[in-house]
Amino acid sequence: MEIKVDFWHLVGLLLMFLGFCFAGARILLAQFERHLDTRFKAHAEKLAEIKEASVREAERIAVIEQELRDIQIQLPQRYVAREDYVRNQSVIEAKLDAMAVRFENLILRIGNLTRGDSQ
Repeated sequence: MEIKVDFWHLVGLLLMFLGFCFAGARILLAQFERHLDTRFKAHAEKLAEIKEASVREAERIAVIEQELRDIQIQLPQRYVAREDYVRNQSVIEAKLDAMAVRFENLILRIGNLTRGDSQ
């Protein structure tokens, strides 16, 4: 049994096999590229979401910082330190005591004047 194959038939079979391999490789590369495109698109969308979230967070942080500055500005205006309150209260009481002493002295002088006149 002899098989005779012509040279051009062998070349044709080789070209068909190479064409089949080339087509298969091209299909695989197209699928791979499509898969990469979907992954890159998903990553781009996720990156955009992260960017939007960071912008929102930055805005919220700016608002919180402004509120903190407002509180720091209002704190000395609304609240008095205990030491300051005690010092102010001591000054007021000292002034009231000085006025009480003056009134007592005045009352004593008036009393001495009226006694001195009646004697």
